[in-house]
Amino acid sequence: VLVELLLYIFTCAVLVTDCYMAATMGTRSWIACAVLLDLVLVCDLPIRAAYIILVLTSVWLLTSASEDAVRWGLYDAFPVTRKEHIQRYDCSDPPCALGAMSSTSRLVPQLAAFIL
Repeated sequence: VLVELLLYIFTCAVLVTDCYMAATMGTRSWIACAVLLDLVLVCDLPIRAAYIILVLTSVWLLTSASEDAVRWGLYDAFPVTRKEHIQRYDCSDPPCALGAMSSTSRLVPQLAAFIL
């Protein structure tokens, strides 16, 4: 039970870190949740742990993709500190929205890589 609880805590920590990294245009860390899924299998934990990690990560990827597409305000919780010229910063409130097609084209491979 303790290992299962630690997996849930680590999953939430990875997803919060990924939210910060997405907002500041850093290296994304959500893929570490795949390693946590491997730990579920290696430690022979109940399958519900895998389902919970899958659902949490999938919901986060969908939320992140919607924020990338329309900029509804999630990333505003984290200040942007980068100064170099990046196209996603050429708007009044960076990072700029990507649009639905661009965001979807990024989401599909992410979900495929995670679930497969």
